[in-house]
Amino acid sequence: MNAGITISDGVAAGRGPEAARLLPQFTVLATIDWPLPPDDGEETILPEVVTAVSSALAACGSVAFRYDEPLAGAKIYHPAPSCSITSRPLDIAGMGESLFGIVVATDPEVIAALFDYGWSYAMQSALVFDPEADPSPILDALRRGLDWRGSPLPSGVRLLFGPGHDGDFAVVAASDPA
Repeated sequence: MNAGITISDGVAAGRGPEAARLLPQFTVLATIDWPLPPDDGEETILPEVVTAVSSALAACGSVAFRYDEPLAGAKIYHPAPSCSITSRPLDIAGMGESLFGIVVATDPEVIAALFDYGWSYAMQSALVFDPEADPSPILDALRRGLDWRGSPLPSGVRLLFGPGHDGDFAVVAASDPA
């Protein structure tokens, strides 16, 4: 079941600043739209959409995403780096490095947690990479923030996946059209 998911080539202008910052250099771009949950519910994304997208991401490789605690079934967990009393105000003001943990997973049920952590606030992004690649530079790139404009994807990364405005859609930037 595709849960009413549609994939369009490119990212149309006017899709918001959240989508604009997910456009690294030298990538093929797509927008993924899905049906939204009813306004009166507590869900920000339909469970069947989470299942379908998490399974698709898992089929592409290892998935690294922001998460502040270990997840059962995750392959790797890197806790948030400690911050100093001087770096925290810069981080809050958006001028420092974001301090958060990173999970790497291959199981769609674990990957589904990326939609629970900052998705609707556009504070999430995921890098899907070759399981044989060295994860260190990939995780370092993910820690640097959410703005990928002007930066290429790290070596071994197959795609960048992140939320558009209010998490109502997603942007995919892939290193290869396949």
